[in-house]
Amino acid sequence: MTQRFLVLDSFRGLCALSVVVFHLHVVSTFTEADFFRGSGLLVEFFFVLSGFVLSHSYAFSNHLSFKQFAVLRSFRLFPLHIVMLVVFILFEFGKLAAYEWGGLLFNSAPFTGLGAPSEILPNFFLVHAWSSLTDPWSFNSPSWSISIEYYIYFIFFATLLLFKSYKILAWTFISFVMLWLIAKEAIFPVLDVQRGLSCFFAGGVTYYLYSRLNYLKFNYLVASLLEALLLVLVVYIVASNMEYRSLISTFLFCATVFIYSFEGGLSLLC
Repeated sequence: MTQRFLVLDSFRGLCALSVVVFHLHVVSTFTEADFFRGSGLLVEFFFVLSGFVLSHSYAFSNHLSFKQFAVLRSFRLFPLHIVMLVVFILFEFGKLAAYEWGGLLFNSAPFTGLGAPSEILPNFFLVHAWSSLTDPWSFNSPSWSISIEYYIYFIFFATLLLFKSYKILAWTFISFVMLWLIAKEAIFPVLDVQRGLSCFFAGGVTYYLYSRLNYLKFNYLVASLLEALLLVLVVYIVASNMEYRSLISTFLFCATVFIYSFEGGLSLLC
């Protein structure tokens, strides 16, 4: 991330840590707090921020290269993804050895359920979160968000080529259609795809607004109050069980990214 958005990078780190705690979930510890139990919602923030950052890097560039884009995006995600997939496959082999030689059976039989052999290829090609025919939580469960984001990268690049000066309209259309589908509880495309597309392209629109308004200079006190208010709202929404909180969070995360990108208040201390 560029130096201009170091505060957002710090914010992303805190959100990532919260998501890690969400996946840990140790009974009778702080991980059972409402905020951490709801922090899976922070994935929406990652999608928004990703759309914001990629728009900053590519949306207004005059030197777009699909080859360079594809190589950079692929090497950013695939190496670690493949390593972790291999680790989880080896874990299934370990479960198999323990069962065959020691009669030990863990949570599930080896190579069944989330570790079924039929899930290996979809995971390898990062398509496992795009279909109701595959399990997005199979093997390395957090990789579902990487699966969604990876192919959104190429949808994003396609909008740059196809719509050019109308790309902001295209992003707005995609985002609002996906938000409408979420509100209607549509089953196609799958919910995770709806979440990813709505938030990523909302992040792109947010960057466009920022690029047009970045000349604004917020008073330090006003900026600090806005940042504090947004932080409180984020914690409140994540910890709540309110209806449509996923939809609300999209707009809230866009506002958070927009305000924090100015780095005009207490966030400067980060």
